[in-house]
Amino acid sequence: MEDREEQKLQEEEAKDPRADFQRERKKGIAIGAAAGLALAAVLWLATGGFTYLMNLTTSTTLNGQVEAKLRELEGLMRRNYLKADEIDQEELREGLYQGLVSGLGDQYSKYYSAEEYRDVKRSNEGNYAGVGITISQDQETGEVVITECSQGRPAEAAGLQAGDVLVQIDELVVSQVEFSAVSDYIHQQEEGAVLHFVVDRDGERVETDVTVNLLETIVVNTQMMEDSVGYIQITEFTDGTPHQFQEAMDSLAEQGMQRLIIDLRGNPGGLLSSVCDTLDSFMPEGLLVSVKKSSGEVTEYTSSGETPISIPLVVLVNEGSASASEIFAGAVQDHGVGTLVGKTTYGKGVVQSYYALDDGSVLRLTASSYLTPKGTDLNGTGITPDVEVESMTVNDLIAGEQWEDRQLLKAVEVVNSLK
Repeated sequence: MEDREEQKLQEEEAKDPRADFQRERKKGIAIGAAAGLALAAVLWLATGGFTYLMNLTTSTTLNGQVEAKLRELEGLMRRNYLKADEIDQEELREGLYQGLVSGLGDQYSKYYSAEEYRDVKRSNEGNYAGVGITISQDQETGEVVITECSQGRPAEAAGLQAGDVLVQIDELVVSQVEFSAVSDYIHQQEEGAVLHFVVDRDGERVETDVTVNLLETIVVNTQMMEDSVGYIQITEFTDGTPHQFQEAMDSLAEQGMQRLIIDLRGNPGGLLSSVCDTLDSFMPEGLLVSVKKSSGEVTEYTSSGETPISIPLVVLVNEGSASASEIFAGAVQDHGVGTLVGKTTYGKGVVQSYYALDDGSVLRLTASSYLTPKGTDLNGTGITPDVEVESMTVNDLIAGEQWEDRQLLKAVEVVNSLK
């Protein structure tokens, strides 16, 4: 893998820590790293050994201190940890690598094992390993039931049906494991794997083999609202977002769309290429975003302006709109193409690059910052919408107010007022 500008702008940590939807997964030990240790750290990650750490640091005293402390820590764990006999040497090493990166104090920089990065890569691409079923658990009986078999997906093709009760998948007996273990088992499979399903259908046992495929994640949802107002929700910017967005635009146009609302609320971001390609489908010619590396090198991403939007546009944002979503909102606002409605966005104006190591693991580092077309650095501040609207809160519901999407209602009002 090469260092490229096809970075993912958002990861699990790109959430507002003050918001209800936070999913921060900061972890590891904060390890102080002096400049002389930095070079050793890179090679240490690449090789997984302590030898490079000892040989490449510039301070002999530091070498001895690090080696002695690591050995002391491991010794204490092996002698005193309650489950010392279960200590996994490989997991200890992985923890060291994670801890080293966490020492940067940057919530977006992270170390991934090869297995962890596989899932990240699939997320970036907008794919997941699956068979096309939705399952739920009956809280009274504990049975795991297929509630939906997606049309044209492997499960339907193999004969599974909504209402089937899962009994067994390969050697996994569903009644003997936690509910989450069932879906985890399916998603951990590689593309092309064949799973043997045993289900109960109206008291009859049915068995069938289902081939696992890489299925595209649906990240764009659409509907036609009253008064020919089109509505498009984008939940994430993956490789699949641009074509899903274009399909949504085409579908709404065929239905007579006269005005458009694009909903980016809660969208944590995604790929730089994805948001730029999506914007290019409706923005006028011009700068979309500029990305500046630590070296000072600046790369500008522009729109061709071939199919500029010609109808009133409103973009919904809130505190959960981060990173690539803010690039989208910033471009719309700076070019005056549409009106932003909602609450101030998260404020993530930095970009991460991925660096592959020889053993398949990957280091993600914050390597660039970005500016909106007018040169606004929104990191830590976010984008203020043109029309601010509070969303409903739990306290509103407790007070007896009927639930309504105030921000969407305001967006409809605003878009209908535009000419």
